[in-house]
Amino acid sequence: MKLHYKKISKKDIEIISLIQELNLMKVTLINRVQGNILIEYEGKHIGRTQWDILKMYEEIIYPFHSVKTSQYSAGIYSFWDGVSLNYEKSYLDYLKNEIEVLRKFPVTDSYTRFRSEICGISINALEKFIKKGVDVKEFSLLHGDLYNGNILINAGRYVLIDFEYLRFGPPLLEWAFLLCWDLIVNDNKEIRKRIILKVLSEKKKLIENNILTQLEMEMIFEMYMPVLLSYAVHSAINNQYKESTKILELIKLFWKEEYKILKNGDEI
Repeated sequence: MKLHYKKISKKDIEIISLIQELNLMKVTLINRVQGNILIEYEGKHIGRTQWDILKMYEEIIYPFHSVKTSQYSAGIYSFWDGVSLNYEKSYLDYLKNEIEVLRKFPVTDSYTRFRSEICGISINALEKFIKKGVDVKEFSLLHGDLYNGNILINAGRYVLIDFEYLRFGPPLLEWAFLLCWDLIVNDNKEIRKRIILKVLSEKKKLIENNILTQLEMEMIFEMYMPVLLSYAVHSAINNQYKESTKILELIKLFWKEEYKILKNGDEI
């Protein structure tokens, strides 16, 4: 089997050691580490619309999310750092505080106005679920960047690559990222339409197979997804992506035209 060799950092070596310690090597392409060289098996990328979400859950998502802890990592998701870490607050209160900080940034143009709008919707959603008595007491190991670019096939199984954003947080947050991010980074209109249809189908399968409940799905789309988009917009405004303006426009497109379809299960 063909192998790939890549130079890695000390932090990468520590992350791989943790993955090994947690018996998660089978969900990766990692063969071994020699010094500062990572040796990986070859994997194959597949299109987002080719996913088998139930098989993917069994082979890569569940093994990660079954690793539990009582505390969450600092920050939100991916490279989106938070401004505070207060374990005395409930997790949803922590998120609300983080989003309130984002909303206080000045509104100077259409993009910053858009950030303020999504932050406001995020805060309203967080308050809604807090009033319902919803909270997160247990946290799971998250990949931290779970989208099609980091999901491959090897020997007929789903596997993951790129673990630099590994963290502990609520699994519903990662589901929110997984179900929207390939729309955010794809500017092909026809492919976007097919992805929307695929996500609508996946929502039904995840509920029908008791992987997620109806309440959890509501939390994903009404609360966690706007929270993630708030940070994505903020990061793009601060030019933290290679193509930040393009990302901003694609998030606006998703928010204005596609988000409600996915949230409500509407036909397109």
